Amino acid sequence: MNNLIPLIKEAFENHQEVSIKVKGSSMRPFFVDNETIVTLAPFSGELQKLKVYLYTLNDTYILHRYIKTKEEKHYFRGDALYPFEIVEKENILGVVEEMKYKGEIIPCHDTSYRNNVRYFLIKKSIKLFIRRIIKGK
Repeated sequence: MNNLIPLIKEAFENHQEVSIKVKGSSMRPFFVDNETIVTLAPFSGELQKLKVYLYTLNDTYILHRYIKTKEEKHYFRGDALYPFEIVEKENILGVVEEMKYKGEIIPCHDTSYRNNVRYFLIKKSIKLFIRRIIKGK
């Protein structure tokens, strides 16, 4: 994706949306490697919980979900991952507006999609809590 970044930035500067194919498995089960296509819009304004953003971190471009802001730090995480990434707001380039998977277009503001994300993240939090209890941490 890094070779597409100049084109994506140029499109964002012209207030255009961009569609790209997702690479990697960090956003499973919602985004599938080489199968899900996301439409990105330029980011401006405020972060919205549970939305997916394109940002840069250590010279790498990443699509992950915004989780929270605490003490002026913005926390993101891949759906299939447990560790958070702390991202500066100026490093956020775009926001995912919709995704296309197996011919179906799913708007990210869709209530059903957002409820599925909430349910998945609650289930993930419970699993993490149980792991901590079992490991004694």
